[in-house]
Amino acid sequence: MITSHDGVLDVKSEVGAGSEFTVFFPCTEDERGIADDPVLGVPRGREKILFVDDEFDIVKMTASMLQYLGYTVFTATSGEKALEMLHGEASDIDLVISDYSMPGMSGTDLAAEIIKISQDLPFILCSGFSESVVLDENTKRVIRKFMSKPLDMKKLAVVIREVLS
Repeated sequence: MITSHDGVLDVKSEVGAGSEFTVFFPCTEDERGIADDPVLGVPRGREKILFVDDEFDIVKMTASMLQYLGYTVFTATSGEKALEMLHGEASDIDLVISDYSMPGMSGTDLAAEIIKISQDLPFILCSGFSESVVLDENTKRVIRKFMSKPLDMKKLAVVIREVLS
């Protein structure tokens, strides 16, 4: 029912502490603004973000979260597709958020290719395997932040504003 209305379910669970379920539904166009969300207290924005992940369900859920936060979202399910988009329809992107582990071109490989396009384009790398992510000096220049998956909307909102400010 939630997804049929383009909604997102955010679940946080901690053993011994309980679970928190938050349901998000998209705003109508006239409800959108750039002010912080008064209910959740999360920062919002209007920038253009390219989100890259090889798992379609994660792409859809994260795109919904980013749209809820006011961003214009472009999505790609591979590093190669992301590069195509950066050379075409998404050439004026303000931020790239990418998964680390993808078949073909990894998130760090994508970051290395983005350096060739623009050294100023900020990049957030995400992974569920934080202990195995090793960045070389060249890649560190474009990757501004690292986030562990699953992505938490409140943390993501704050990190995006930190990176774009």
